[in-house]
Amino acid sequence: MKQKTSLGDVISVLVLIGGIFLYRIIGSTLNRPLVFVCLVVCFFQAIRIIKSIDRAWIRPVTLLVLSYLIVNCQVYIDLLLGIVSPTDIIFVNPNTINKGVLLSAISFTALSIGYTKTSYYKSHDKCYSVSISFYRIIQLLCVFFFFVWLFNLTRGEIAGDAYAGSGAYNSSNRYYIEVLFQTSLILCLVCFSKRVNHVDSLVDYLRKLPIILLIISIGYIIIRLSSGDRGAAIYTVILYVFTYSFTSKKTLSIVIAIPFVIIAAIIITSIGLSRYSGSSLSMSEKITYAIDDESAFDARRPSFSPFTSELANSLSCTHVAIDDIENSQNTYHYGVFHVCYVIKFIPFLGTMLVNNILHIPTPYQSSGEYITISRYGVFYESGMGTTTIADDYLEFGLLGVIIGFLLIGFCFKKVDSCLLFSNNLHIPTPMLIFVYVMCFGCFYIPRGVFFMYIRMWLYAFVLYLVLSFLNRT
Repeated sequence: MKQKTSLGDVISVLVLIGGIFLYRIIGSTLNRPLVFVCLVVCFFQAIRIIKSIDRAWIRPVTLLVLSYLIVNCQVYIDLLLGIVSPTDIIFVNPNTINKGVLLSAISFTALSIGYTKTSYYKSHDKCYSVSISFYRIIQLLCVFFFFVWLFNLTRGEIAGDAYAGSGAYNSSNRYYIEVLFQTSLILCLVCFSKRVNHVDSLVDYLRKLPIILLIISIGYIIIRLSSGDRGAAIYTVILYVFTYSFTSKKTLSIVIAIPFVIIAAIIITSIGLSRYSGSSLSMSEKITYAIDDESAFDARRPSFSPFTSELANSLSCTHVAIDDIENSQNTYHYGVFHVCYVIKFIPFLGTMLVNNILHIPTPYQSSGEYITISRYGVFYESGMGTTTIADDYLEFGLLGVIIGFLLIGFCFKKVDSCLLFSNNLHIPTPMLIFVYVMCFGCFYIPRGVFFMYIRMWLYAFVLYLVLSFLNRT
């Protein structure tokens, strides 16, 4: 479907050009009207994205937009409301606020242009199916990866001690096993969608799902909640929700979506606040920690939306990146992070190649490590992580942010239109894998590295090719 140029498109292009110009000339003294205008731009672009497909309000891009608004706008709203001050530590340096809010508006505008100007995904006439033998093999492999990962976890990792630092767990062999489990789970649900062309209701959906798949998925979610890795638990649930939506051809209602988002936000914040306790708290204590313990409320940064404040505090990563380039006079990394991401695609060997062959120092292997060490030094106690804006900005500056978000907008338009309008059997399996990978990561992408989900798609695609070949021989 060809996208016609609208007034909104013209406004968005002018906003993008104006934002780039302002970013080059804006001073360091806090400009509150600028903050307000940039927030208006973000919400305007959010509405444009959501309304661009009238058939469904709740789809993968909706959760992406919601997460983006929390990560990149909530703290600025708190600033305008006087809840936080310009000297708050979350801004790292008050001189970064103007450029920080401009980056939010520019990136959201690029996302909106990329999404609204991308054509719908066109289904193929050919049918693409998977055999029952392939379906059974991938189920067995998924169960295998789950138990290998589970039996290699230490008690401390299950309790959350592994998340006291940044990157230690992510470079271990157990991490690669977990990624292989996640990708095999996605491939299982792709096969499910190919084998079960339609479900009539949620009960019918749950009944037709393989029971072993449900059991290990629930077990995985519980373990991840207990460990404090609330992200993995939440986007596993989101994956199942959109799989149901795709196979039933029923779009999610706001009545169902809003309570889910509220519950997810409470879990994110309460477990996030209690991570430092590791094995000293049980899972149920971690979930109720923020509600029952007064000190948990005191530990939160004041906000108009306290239950999403832990996720909103990720904005600090963006400001560390801006301060590093603008005030510390450091240079861009020109793709070094992404070179490391690509090399680390190689399971079990990637980290060794980066460390022992290329000899790239740890702070230059990922934006998460770089930001954490830039803020707290090499002896940090807890990692800061990263944001998509910070990751792209540290690599290639403003241009990197614009190109990165145009790409994300392009991808999610294809994902949404495929999910809403395509028939299960007329989607090539690699495309459906990509759709489910984006469903899996849609809520967490603003808080992480988009490239990591390309890796997940690659793992699932290679696994699909290998098993397809073996199944034919």
